[in-house]
Amino acid sequence: MKLLLNTHTFLWFIGGNINLSNTAKNAIENASNQRFLSIATIWEICIKVSIEKLKVGLAFTELVEREAMEMQ
Repeated sequence: MKLLLNTHTFLWFIGGNINLSNTAKNAIENASNQRFLSIATIWEICIKVSIEKLKVGLAFTELVEREAMEMQ
């Protein structure tokens, strides 16, 4: 199955947020599924971090390298 994660789903997944359902979490973790992020998600996170509406706990470039690239 191909999964396109939106911004909230991606952030909830990497942050272990309880708002993400077990069904969604299991689907994302299933190695047989292909996971994708749109460039719009990366762009939205970048904007929110730059205007301090979102704190990610690490540099934005690190977030992309560590978390987003693992979605591939």
